Amino acid sequence: MNSPARWHLLSTRPLSLSAPLSNAVAQAGGQLMPLDALDIETRLGDDTLTRLLYALRKPLVLFTSPTAVNVAAEVLDLAGALNRKTVIATGAGTQKTLVNRGVRQTRAPDRMDSEGLLAMPELTEVDGQEIGLVTGVGGRGVLQPTLEARGAVVTRADIYARVPREITASEWRAVCAAVGPRVLALTSAEAFENVLRWVPQDARFEDWLIVAASERLAKMASNIEASQLPRYPETAAFSNRVVLAHSPMPEDLVAAALTALRA
Repeated sequence: MNSPARWHLLSTRPLSLSAPLSNAVAQAGGQLMPLDALDIETRLGDDTLTRLLYALRKPLVLFTSPTAVNVAAEVLDLAGALNRKTVIATGAGTQKTLVNRGVRQTRAPDRMDSEGLLAMPELTEVDGQEIGLVTGVGGRGVLQPTLEARGAVVTRADIYARVPREITASEWRAVCAAVGPRVLALTSAEAFENVLRWVPQDARFEDWLIVAASERLAKMASNIEASQLPRYPETAAFSNRVVLAHSPMPEDLVAAALTALRA
């Protein structure tokens, strides 16, 4: 299929996690432009490490992100700790990271969001079930309450935190100077909020196409108000085109972007 002559995908993912997305964009004739909106801070003090150990002892263990897997693997042999456990990943990326860490008995939903996860048979009938939840501070907020409402006993370990980072002037200069369509890959609500906080008028945010990784994020992007963009006038109005990707996987984000750009 023919690709647009030149287009740019703006990514808020940490640079350490951007290689697969960068490769997918390049193969589609585009260029990845980083807007590194969040720093990852590990939280592995004594109390949190104890919670992690307790969570991994449960018969069913749920990991909410590749970062959760990698941070846990910094201090523990996950393949040994999770032997003979039921291990659930929120999506294909988390599942792949677990497999790379030696945990091969993983399962993931076809629909890679909280709703898809909670519809998995392993998580629908959980009355009395002990579940370990390995995640980040504030991550996947609907999971624990829903599982507990279904009768599960959840042991949660928040082993990292996403911390807002001031996007640098050089990053914004690159965005402002870019010639051709600009597409924002929306994969994190926290990162998106931080982008809105710092985006300058010269970046022409109102012209960006937004590719959302979930219905929740798509809805968020469709209801932007001027108060969220302090570097824009209070009277500014936004009606960005928002499209929904099949999943947060790099190939799905790029495919949704290309389909929208060709429309």
